[in-house]
Amino acid sequence: MKKKRDKRRKKYRAAIRSQTLPRTPTPVAPAAKTTLAASSPALATSATQKEKYKYLLADLRQIGIIAGSLFLILIIMNFILD
Repeated sequence: MKKKRDKRRKKYRAAIRSQTLPRTPTPVAPAAKTTLAASSPALATSATQKEKYKYLLADLRQIGIIAGSLFLILIIMNFILD
């Protein structure tokens, strides 16, 4: 299992390294170009996070359904047992 984990870590680190851009001083530019340049690393990070957490939304939805049903059962039991 350790070999698989190490391979995944190396792959993840390589992906992060390829997405980070070297910081070089840029001449003064209009605000629109500055915001586009500043948002491109954020977009790369966002894509990495989406890939990393792609099952999270489904899991959260499932947890919410289970928690809601248990809460509903508690309310019904409160009326029955009272």
